[in-house]
Amino acid sequence: MVGLNVKRKLMGAAAGALLLGLTAHPANADVIDAWRLNLSEITGTFDTGGGVIAPMTDAVNVDNLGLVNGFSTVTQQLSGGAPFGQTFTDVGTVEISPTYSVEGGGGGILSSIFNGYDLFFTFDLTGIFNADSTITFDPCVACVSLYLSDDFDWDLSTGQSELLATFDLISPSGGSDLNFFGGANPNATIDITLLENTSVYPNLYADSSNSPLPFLTTLHLGNLNALVDPEFDPNPEFFGPGNCDSAKGGTDCTSAVLHTQNAGQYNVTDIPEPGTLALLGAGLLGLGYVVRRRKPVAKA
Repeated sequence: MVGLNVKRKLMGAAAGALLLGLTAHPANADVIDAWRLNLSEITGTFDTGGGVIAPMTDAVNVDNLGLVNGFSTVTQQLSGGAPFGQTFTDVGTVEISPTYSVEGGGGGILSSIFNGYDLFFTFDLTGIFNADSTITFDPCVACVSLYLSDDFDWDLSTGQSELLATFDLISPSGGSDLNFFGGANPNATIDITLLENTSVYPNLYADSSNSPLPFLTTLHLGNLNALVDPEFDPNPEFFGPGNCDSAKGGTDCTSAVLHTQNAGQYNVTDIPEPGTLALLGAGLLGLGYVVRRRKPVAKA
């Protein structure tokens, strides 16, 4: 889901990629109603580029935010051509859409809250591909970051960008219906659970009364559809000596690289007691909550 450094691609169903409704969540957690993303807190100059950040408008009364225009590069290790039980890396980006779902229904609101800027997550994850075609992500510290940018290319070495927050990935985080070989089930649903690690702007996330959401009792939930990216051919591509076919795989293949597109939704959930976090990894392996299948996002 970072290493492509491609210009922003407008997928044909980008507006439709806002997937309405609530993502299911871990037991003992309550979805926060009418939360706020206080973009007006972001002031001063960019970390890179040095330009002054223009004022933005807060997203208020939020039910959930849309995640669109995401891209991942998945590198999977193979043994004897078999994927199961093997590790993988997942590196990429996904954008927060200015079209978001408001509390109480009624569809999304198209807003100019970003004032011409781009708000996106970057991530660098590892995990394991299980025999039942699910994946389990490894917990990691500050492996997901939220950035503001002015050039819409997700390349932090160009243009102007500002780091807003970092997140730890915790259990349960994983995916279902996966096939890294791009075969019978090339589409997948992926769910990640995050805890905010650091924030440059402590009041960036707030409840309906504008009180900051605490780091240790707020889960940030991402629910994504992963689609095989048709712009890469072959996709996946296989690597290895001897009889490893770069397009079809083989027993000599030692790794496979798959490029995906990602879109879905993003929400925040309150954990009543910090001690609950210690229970999330116990008995809830891989996917700790039920996910709703999403329709594939069409690409223009």
